[in-house]
Amino acid sequence: MARVWGDYLRSQLCTTIPYPTHSFAGHTIIVTGANTGMGLEAARHFARLGAAKIILAVRDQAKGAAAKHAIETSTPGCGSEVVQVWALDLCSYASVAAFGERVDRELDRLDVVVANAGILPYGTETVGQDEATITVNVVNSLHHAVLMLPKLRHTAERLGKETVLTFTGSWTHGLVNVDWIKGYQKGGGGVFAELSRRAEKAVALDRYAVSKLIQLLAVRELATQVTTSGKPGSQRVVVSTVNPGGVKTDIDRGSTGLQRIMNRSAGWSLRATEVGGRTLVHGAQGGKATHGAYLDNCVVREPYQCVTSAAGVEAQRRVWEELVVKLTRINPAIVNAI
Repeated sequence: MARVWGDYLRSQLCTTIPYPTHSFAGHTIIVTGANTGMGLEAARHFARLGAAKIILAVRDQAKGAAAKHAIETSTPGCGSEVVQVWALDLCSYASVAAFGERVDRELDRLDVVVANAGILPYGTETVGQDEATITVNVVNSLHHAVLMLPKLRHTAERLGKETVLTFTGSWTHGLVNVDWIKGYQKGGGGVFAELSRRAEKAVALDRYAVSKLIQLLAVRELATQVTTSGKPGSQRVVVSTVNPGGVKTDIDRGSTGLQRIMNRSAGWSLRATEVGGRTLVHGAQGGKATHGAYLDNCVVREPYQCVTSAAGVEAQRRVWEELVVKLTRINPAIVNAI
């Protein structure tokens, strides 16, 4: 754990994140959680870099409209038709399914999906079948992403180009021990049931770190599934996870009192929101070397041992198997989308 924190501080204090210059001319891009924070800044970069259509996938339509206005007024040449606001609530299985149907129905092409939305709640509210952190950061994040695959594959095949599905991950995955997953069957109910039990006693930051580890495991396996699916266009779909580092966002807006004071006191080490947005744009650039990869400071790196160890490999398999079963029960369309 000391190594993880040391890596974090060195990264935050000694690394310069490159300013995006890659062209996204003509691209259709979806950014979840785009009404604020890194998602908004990434969307602003995409507009500057020539994207033809940028869909802000947000829960709050009013905030989405404000974000659209902010992008248009700050980006020369960004017409009113470029940025669109679509409803997506990752707390709702139905909203995720409806968004997937809309993408299939209304979009002629889809070049990039930035799965950025996430939460760090300071409570143990149950949303859907799981604690809120797991529902939003893992279950519905993957639910939404998988539903984007058919359009990403179709675009790649029809246009003969690479398409990208990239997730906002976190360095905090390295703070988690995965050994407990080895014996999860003994407790009954599987990994997600055990996560729910552990959430009741875990502090918010611990739950967040666990959610980001489970997300990373699932995304790595999703990348493998995409590669081996054999469906037309699959070989041109790039799936990755981006670590933006510590960034000044409002993800901790649910914190109060002492917790908020502690969070704000750590602000000296955090990157500006715009800088965090750069890392998402870098992930969206794609490239075969980034498929299945963990991008740290815009460079492909190995994730921590909790992912790459034998226990991590086994955890990845079990998490994926359970997640597919869970998602299929939530939305049968998942089966054909993977």
